[in-house]
Amino acid sequence: MLTKTDLAQIEEIVERVVERKVEEIVEKKLAPIRRELKQIRKDLNLVIKVFDSEIYNLKNRTTRIETHLKLPN
Repeated sequence: MLTKTDLAQIEEIVERVVERKVEEIVEKKLAPIRRELKQIRKDLNLVIKVFDSEIYNLKNRTTRIETHLKLPN
């Protein structure tokens, strides 16, 4: 017959095994999501860089037009 100590040890072993398996499953499921998020971040940074450049160019153009027309800034 199993004692309380034996049962406690079995419970610990089962908990560790289940926890390890759950972690493996979660990591396996999250891997493609992480890759997609990484690509989204790269794309977003590129879009921000392009828009920042466009805004800078438009500000310069506006400043030149205002200067040429002698308008207050």
